Amino acid sequence: MEDSDTVLGKALAILRAFGPADSVLPLAELVRRTGLAKGTVHRVAGDLVHHRLLDKTDHGYRLSGGPLRARSARRHRTHPAGAGYAVSAGSVRTHPRDGASRRARGP
Repeated sequence: MEDSDTVLGKALAILRAFGPADSVLPLAELVRRTGLAKGTVHRVAGDLVHHRLLDKTDHGYRLSGGPLRARSARRHRTHPAGAGYAVSAGSVRTHPRDGASRRARGP
């Protein structure tokens, strides 16, 4: 049972509204399937797009899985010998073998 009184519960309700055969769902269909208010679905879906869990299309929303795919790709990527990589808040830090760390500089 979902707790639609919490933001996380609302986000899960939207994500779970997609069935295996659904490629794109319009906002009105997400509202119908979740039982949430239109403004709530629009706002939470926008946050899910921002965090790459949904994609916005001309016809509605579709599941993205962006962070999960990116994480999987990083896990399988090979790196040069002797260097380790850590991702933190959108920046990449390199850690040489000697253990010293360098902060990545922003733009």
